[in-house]
Amino acid sequence: NYMAIMSRVKQLPKVEHTCQHVTEDVTWYAWDGTAFPQDGHYVLTEDLALTQRVSIDAGVEITLCLNGHTVTNPDRFFTLHGTLNICDHKNASGQYEGKLESSYSGKVYGALAYMYNNIADSTLNIYGGNFVHTGQARTGGIVFIGQGVYSTTATFNLYDGVLSGGTTTANGGAVQVSNRCAMNMYGGKITGSKAGGNGGAVDLATGTFNMYGGEISGNTSTGNGGGVNVDKNGVFTMTGGTLTDNKGAEGGNVRVGQGGQATISGAAVVKNGAATTGAGGNFTVIGNLNVLDGATVTGGTAKTSGSAISAFANAATAHAIVTIENVTIEGNIRTDTGSGPVE
Repeated sequence: NYMAIMSRVKQLPKVEHTCQHVTEDVTWYAWDGTAFPQDGHYVLTEDLALTQRVSIDAGVEITLCLNGHTVTNPDRFFTLHGTLNICDHKNASGQYEGKLESSYSGKVYGALAYMYNNIADSTLNIYGGNFVHTGQARTGGIVFIGQGVYSTTATFNLYDGVLSGGTTTANGGAVQVSNRCAMNMYGGKITGSKAGGNGGAVDLATGTFNMYGGEISGNTSTGNGGGVNVDKNGVFTMTGGTLTDNKGAEGGNVRVGQGGQATISGAAVVKNGAATTGAGGNFTVIGNLNVLDGATVTGGTAKTSGSAISAFANAATAHAIVTIENVTIEGNIRTDTGSGPVE
């Protein structure tokens, strides 16, 4: 019966708590790092050292406030089938102090969250905090989102906070978006991530990435697209925010691969990208790139050609299409032989 079932549900203690990201009057429960017993709002009241992941089921919505505390885990933090909202408080210096740090390593995906093959739509919303990966995953070092056999979608919304240190042997040092799923970046920062393949920060494989604000900086890839790699019919739209100081073999800030589409416009700034061994300091393009309506592309460096933008064919059936209208392109430098800022 109902009472018997409820008696078997773990009860966490209620605590007094206010969070700047939660405006309604809610009940907060102190989270101890174990499975969430039900929908609701949870807060850290102390630092924790976890030893295993937590699953959030389809149809369940959890809000977790880090409250300035640190949680470590050698495993993934969350296998996400429902909705997870993560927030934190800023200190007097305006910095987030709460941190989730994972050393998850091996042929694995998503040290913070894994959203794949779900029977229902799933969503990860990050409003603040620090999310650090100190291990080495295969793809999507911090967040992995994709669609499996079900006709569902997974969405990652980054409003604020810092993702750092994601490391992979293949693509997507911090984030992998695939199979028609989506990432939206409104603010926050992705930095210090490294991919052994393409996409030092974000890799799109048939996924969508909309960047409205925030910063992607200081990421590297052994392959191409030190900041963002757009591949296999992936779509990248950037109308605000900054891509800066990312490094890849080609396409220091962005690589648009065969079948990929990228549109950079409005207040978007793409600068100081470095192609360490080849072409395209800020962009290298095999697919379709539009740079429009006031966007700024500056400070790119390339070993060979196209210090700002390099476009080329990859076969008889694959050639780049680049449209440039009403933008600023300046201060891009070739460090070896080859052509100028746009090739």
